[in-house]
Amino acid sequence: MLDIEHSSFVRKNEGFGIKSYLGSKPTLLNASGNTNFIFEITNLDSSKVAAINSISTGTKLKDRIEAIKANGGVFNYQKAEKDTMNYNLKTVDSVLPKIIAYLLMTFYSNRISKLSDIVDYLCDKTDILNELDIDDKAMLINKLKKFLVDILLGFFAGTKWNGLHESYGTIVVKENANLVSFHIIDMESLRDYLFENIKLDTPSSSRNKFGTIIQDKTKNYFKLNLQLRF
Repeated sequence: MLDIEHSSFVRKNEGFGIKSYLGSKPTLLNASGNTNFIFEITNLDSSKVAAINSISTGTKLKDRIEAIKANGGVFNYQKAEKDTMNYNLKTVDSVLPKIIAYLLMTFYSNRISKLSDIVDYLCDKTDILNELDIDDKAMLINKLKKFLVDILLGFFAGTKWNGLHESYGTIVVKENANLVSFHIIDMESLRDYLFENIKLDTPSSSRNKFGTIIQDKTKNYFKLNLQLRF
């Protein structure tokens, strides 16, 4: 809890989160089974599955995706693996689950990690705006900024979210141990900071159980995991 003094008000015992750059870079959204997203793969010969799953290069996720596509496979987004995550995403914005699908496929296929760079790629190289009925790039960015702020201030992947924020800002501990505070009284600075500093990251595929083709009767599925890091 912190006391906040501003030119127009004073507040006592404001709740803040803390993100520290001391040691490894902090995460905004931790990887878990709650952050897996499911894609159905169509048009893939089942005889190719074992060979694709056996790819074990240093960039195995990217290479498996490329191999699936090279063998005619088409990825079709289905849903977040956990209903709670899907509910929370829709609470932020009804189209957000599909936006996440685009982000994940771009990150794992092209190894573009910085969120703002992924948005540039999507708007330049894909039909995301028309496909998701988003008016323009600025609207897409605003949806993502809201998502980032909501994660920072109250959204948890594994807990059904009521849409309310539980804290009023965050304190960032920089590499040199200096502190920077972001408060919702300057929401635009907070939104911009998150959008310009967040990257997608690759967590352990074995621990989080994603990145291999799953065969279910006559259908094939593939999971990708969302982890967001500063």
